[in-house]
Amino acid sequence: QFYISRKIGDFQLEILDEFPESSQQVQTMVTLDANGVALKDEANKPVLNWVFENVDSKTKITVKQNSLSIISTEFKSYDSGPENKFKDVVSQVVSKFRKHIPIKNFTRLGLRYIDRCPLDELTNEYFGKFYMPVIDINKYRLEDLIDTLIQIRMKKPPHYLHFQSGIK
Repeated sequence: QFYISRKIGDFQLEILDEFPESSQQVQTMVTLDANGVALKDEANKPVLNWVFENVDSKTKITVKQNSLSIISTEFKSYDSGPENKFKDVVSQVVSKFRKHIPIKNFTRLGLRYIDRCPLDELTNEYFGKFYMPVIDINKYRLEDLIDTLIQIRMKKPPHYLHFQSGIK
């Protein structure tokens, strides 16, 4: 906890040109009883978060004691288009972060709302390094696939939700 607090200023200086807006936020979890009354819980201590934003590119970085989040509403895809790819933003931010706050062990990496995540190799072994497959890739080897689409449609009143994923 204290290590990040000591190093976050170095990270901020490195990203200052790309993310000029910065703030510190204190986050406190609250436990409510059945009547909505806050319960006193010693485990719910305030947590300091650092937020860096680029309003023009609609991109925000949030650093917590146990996570680094990069959120953008500017990009429509991870790796498409001739320039200004979200892939490049993620790569630059993570590289600069690790330069000042070296993470030895990643327990989770998540990409949400990404249109396309290209693979350098279409093999089971390579795919398994980055993704948890929805299909049995030992039975249906990626090397043999021509096309796949996994689609889930569900009704959650008052909305209809549609999730889809595919490998081409």
